[in-house]
Amino acid sequence: MYRIIASFIVYLTTKSSWIKKKILEQYYLEGTWVGFYIGVSGHERYLIERFEQGIDTLVIRGKSFNEQLKYQSTWTTSSVNIDIIHGKISYMYEVVNINDKSNNNGIAIFNFDRDNQYSEAKGLSGFSDDLHLGQRVKAKEIKLSDNCNLDEKEALARAIKLFNEHKNSF
Repeated sequence: MYRIIASFIVYLTTKSSWIKKKILEQYYLEGTWVGFYIGVSGHERYLIERFEQGIDTLVIRGKSFNEQLKYQSTWTTSSVNIDIIHGKISYMYEVVNINDKSNNNGIAIFNFDRDNQYSEAKGLSGFSDDLHLGQRVKAKEIKLSDNCNLDEKEALARAIKLFNEHKNSF
């Protein structure tokens, strides 16, 4: 009986974001996130991340664009840890840069921007470190939508807006 109930709950969460959000509560991060970071070169980079979440999984697929809005890199996470008590998310990722000949690994640690310990994250602030570069870069992002299929042009425009709002205080 337990197995049937568990299978039914998993099925419901794959079909309904609303149910998934109610079950996961402050663990719920699924959707499109946008933001920016200052690259190793000192120039702004814009990012779009899709948080694809299940009951017990979270995969983050990201893309970055340079200051001329040209595609620069992509990454996919592994080993994601969500710590709701301390309001942090940390993960390892594999990054593919358009100019590199091989894939590289990195680590990211972000603090939640949220109203309190019991509310879901609205934004993330922290850093990432592509291990082959050996330098941490600061990043800031906000959750734009619970939908992972948001139009890339719209998401990129919001990332640019966020950068312009925070560039002097970052």
